[in-house]
Amino acid sequence: SNNVDMALNDFTIEAYIKPDTGHTGGVIVSKYGGSAGYGLDINELGQARITLFETGSAKISISSSVVVNKGGWHHLLAEIRRSSGIHLFVDGVLSNGSMTGEMPAAEVSLSNSSDMLVGKNMDNSYFSGTLDFLRLSRGNLFDARTTIDELYQWQSDGPFLYDLTGKAPIGNRDAGAIEATGSCELGLSEDSLHFSEIQSERVILVQAPGGYSIRDISGEFFTLTLLEDTILVSVRDNPGLEVMNGSFTVVGCGQTGVVKVLQDGGPCNFICDVNALQLTSSKQTVIFPVTTNGDMTVSSDQAFADAGVVSSGDSVYIHVDQNLSVQERVAEVRIESCQGIHSITVTQDANPIHTGELNPGEISIYPNPVTEQRFRIIVPGGVRELDYNISDLSGKTLQNGKLFSSEELIRLKAQPGSYFLSIKGDELSFKKVLIVL
Repeated sequence: SNNVDMALNDFTIEAYIKPDTGHTGGVIVSKYGGSAGYGLDINELGQARITLFETGSAKISISSSVVVNKGGWHHLLAEIRRSSGIHLFVDGVLSNGSMTGEMPAAEVSLSNSSDMLVGKNMDNSYFSGTLDFLRLSRGNLFDARTTIDELYQWQSDGPFLYDLTGKAPIGNRDAGAIEATGSCELGLSEDSLHFSEIQSERVILVQAPGGYSIRDISGEFFTLTLLEDTILVSVRDNPGLEVMNGSFTVVGCGQTGVVKVLQDGGPCNFICDVNALQLTSSKQTVIFPVTTNGDMTVSSDQAFADAGVVSSGDSVYIHVDQNLSVQERVAEVRIESCQGIHSITVTQDANPIHTGELNPGEISIYPNPVTEQRFRIIVPGGVRELDYNISDLSGKTLQNGKLFSSEELIRLKAQPGSYFLSIKGDELSFKKVLIVL
């Protein structure tokens, strides 16, 4: 039939394409006008998409669950069943992903008077790549007495790809009934490549008079560069722990050779720079970063120190309630990762007992959290020559000085995080956690 105008009937669109790497927005085939129609394209995410139109706009769109714009060949088949829905297949596998809208009612015709356009739509959204095959069928797979498995097998490895003796082509398939006479043996210097987790590359020597080609690439962690008689196989750094496996097939001399590719996972890394925490007697939560690419568990040997992993997975928190005792409290927090254990000693000050006329509760710090690298310390009038000290969570002093008036502006040079501020005098001992944003 030469009628590509679909009305109330089921229909199938099939294509074998190789989009340019990274290509999006290109239309493979379209036939729709101001009222109804259909279109198959590559969406903005690089996925195949089938769309049915009604009353001048998209009625339903279904995108594939995989991308098809990474430089390889892909077999696409969209089966439109007017009474039950749409099946979108990529490389022989059902790949219905995201869907918007709903199916047009079975009694609504998709017929329109617009031209069928191949490689673009009426808005000139051009397809960029290679289109090897396109078929439109007025009916579904059942009507054609076939299945997607049978159809994909035919398209990807059917007899039309070989000569009458069943040999694969040497180079490109030509029109000859017998592809080649004489002796030709495919030779590969390697049939298995093993890479470490570090970025690197290896070369395979190919012996194939008349040329060779590559097909059935499995795995996206390696890239291939084809030269006249060599294949350059490159891998990126593998920061994860998982071992990567893949393969590809070399075709030449009417023969095939499979090359397996394996890349080790990276080593488990675990770094924590905090070894000890000195906390005031007040209720507080301290958060500090931990670097690891493995699983992490956190535990505390004392109930007053609640410790765990923050939701982002890259930091640890330690929370303590106010210490009402006159004795300081000590806990050990253990972080386990990469088959190692890192211990942090957490010490919380006892509830302070103060003498003299000045009540530490009258001292105020603002703003806290600290912004713009500065804050004020306000001490009740009459107090002079108090010492202040600012340290990090490990106890290392970052800044210190004296307070000579009841209100001092402190300029602080510190990275965002948690710090300790202590103020001491003859009749006063005061500590507070500073949060720097």
